Amino acid sequence: MTQDGLSPLVAMATIAPAIFYLHWPYLWHHPVDRTAWYLRFHATHNHYAWFYLGQLLRAPPFPLDYVLIKTALTVPTALFVPMVLGFIAATWRMLKRRSMLLESLIVANAIVSIAIISHPQVPHFGGVKHWFPSMPFLAILAASSIDRCAHVLSAFVKGRFGDARAILVQPALALLTLSSGAIATARGYEFGTSAYSELAGGAPGAASLGMQRQYWANNLTGVLPWLNANVRANDRIFLHENHGGQISDYQRNGMLRSDLRFVGSAFEADWVVYQYHQEFREHEFNAWQAFGTQKPVYGLYVDETPQIVVYKRR
Repeated sequence: MTQDGLSPLVAMATIAPAIFYLHWPYLWHHPVDRTAWYLRFHATHNHYAWFYLGQLLRAPPFPLDYVLIKTALTVPTALFVPMVLGFIAATWRMLKRRSMLLESLIVANAIVSIAIISHPQVPHFGGVKHWFPSMPFLAILAASSIDRCAHVLSAFVKGRFGDARAILVQPALALLTLSSGAIATARGYEFGTSAYSELAGGAPGAASLGMQRQYWANNLTGVLPWLNANVRANDRIFLHENHGGQISDYQRNGMLRSDLRFVGSAFEADWVVYQYHQEFREHEFNAWQAFGTQKPVYGLYVDETPQIVVYKRR
């Protein structure tokens, strides 16, 4: 192995820990103890209930295919496909010993966080955020795949139609790769944790597959303007799965009226704001029972898929 071949390994072993330490002031005064706390926190984190292909996952062992399926159903398809093709091609070159050290490191970094979270006993307390470290390296492999495809297609187009059209191949492929992500962003940028890819059929397809519709309470902001305009002064509201600090922040920021009162169950409330989570369906059933109706008066829908529904006491 040449000196140039060793340089990426040396950089990873020295620069990366320094960046980790310097970018997080929490570590500055007690780096060893607090790094140990950080590792222990993630290794022993409680398991959040999570809806996956019609199963409510509450405790290990978790499905071995969870990370791969979740990635396929959330990463824009026009980006996911070249990621897979680039990974397969790079792995093949490694097996044939035609791969450089740098490419081998990219492949390794692309799979490490995915492999860790895929273990059935590792705590699952969320979605794709836990293997984000793999995404930049998968993106590099996707770019490599697209570049190879562009060269092949350019040669073909050049032979059939000439140079003028051949030079359009690469920008066309780039636009195609970015298209599905751009469209998904434009359609649901405010409610990003509800986004699903074309392979899933978007939010409606994911709901039909039995996938998690949102992550906790971030979509609540979609109904706050309506509540401010329609709830009477001093009415009691049950904001399902929202803690007091979050409500106080909304009121302090002017996003939620300060005269409203908040209670802890549907039976005490004049209004129920229910976030669609399979593990908390009893709260919606309680609203039906307490209010004598199963018909919401308002809701937040992403591509006609309910995310937040509002019930009013008769």
